Amino acid sequence: MNYSLLKELCDASGVSGYEDEVLSLISEKIKPFATAAQYDRCGNLVVFKKGTKGSLGKTTLYSCHADEVGFVINHVDAEGRLYFDAIGMSPLVYAGRRVLVGKNRIPGIIAVKPFHLVLSDERDKAPCADSLFIDIGAKTRDEAEKLGVFADYAVFDTEFSDFGEGKIKAKALDDRVGCAMLISLLERGVEYDSYFAFCVGEEIGLRGSKAVASLVKPDICINLECTTAGDIYGVSGAERTCTLGGGAAVPHMDGSSVYTPSLYKKVRALAEKNNLPCQTKTKIAGGTDAGSYSRTAGGTKITGIAVPTRYIHSASCVAAKSDVEATEKLLFAVSDNIKDLL
Repeated sequence: MNYSLLKELCDASGVSGYEDEVLSLISEKIKPFATAAQYDRCGNLVVFKKGTKGSLGKTTLYSCHADEVGFVINHVDAEGRLYFDAIGMSPLVYAGRRVLVGKNRIPGIIAVKPFHLVLSDERDKAPCADSLFIDIGAKTRDEAEKLGVFADYAVFDTEFSDFGEGKIKAKALDDRVGCAMLISLLERGVEYDSYFAFCVGEEIGLRGSKAVASLVKPDICINLECTTAGDIYGVSGAERTCTLGGGAAVPHMDGSSVYTPSLYKKVRALAEKNNLPCQTKTKIAGGTDAGSYSRTAGGTKITGIAVPTRYIHSASCVAAKSDVEATEKLLFAVSDNIKDLL
């Protein structure tokens, strides 16, 4: 894994609906390796890569999503406070966090009522989302709007970094790690003609992948993701879903789709053949862009490969480097054996 690339991708902004910054970065990174690239009308970056052996007679798609959870500013009040809608999170996750607002990366804080002013019957309750706002130090609406923050976005103020022994921490591992892997696969090359999709709007209902499914009409799709690792205090058994250090997660089902059973078995067998640590998800929850591809007219075989990630959809996601590297190697093995998977 190219961790310098992953850092650039994670530190870039790309809240659902505002993916321009991260997609521009991806576009620059793939230029030397792509045969052709285009933005569709939905905003997805769709790339074609000519294979060393030409066409397989079937359409292969590798997909990930470029958007991240975050905040969309919807109101600035008379005292310069920014009110927002949160994408993919609850106040339990974001109350009191530092954020960066808009392209100018204006520092802000998601303000919460000081403890000394919290009423006794409020102390055991999560803050109400409607009561929270972003404080950027502005005194008036005019002062805030001169900074260009109205109808804008905000991301967590968290830089990518090493974390503990053999781990990484970032605000947007979900799904910039998938983006990094697809860029690496483009650079490495593929045997057969393939499409690559960097999708928008996954966190707001798989919006972009629906357009990609219609455009590409894949026969097979390999979807790259991060997925919930619940190996934390107080969570045990199947509720853990998957764990850090257990290798790539290959799901058989999630909240949006049932993955093609024959592909699931073949990908698990590839992991075993290549001595790559691999696990499955033990709890059916969440959804991915695979849900869009599973509904493609004419039918698409789908499989998923994911990096187990603690604290997903929060300011600080954590993953193990060993899992990231196992997932990338499994992706390469899948690409090298794509003919057999079809």
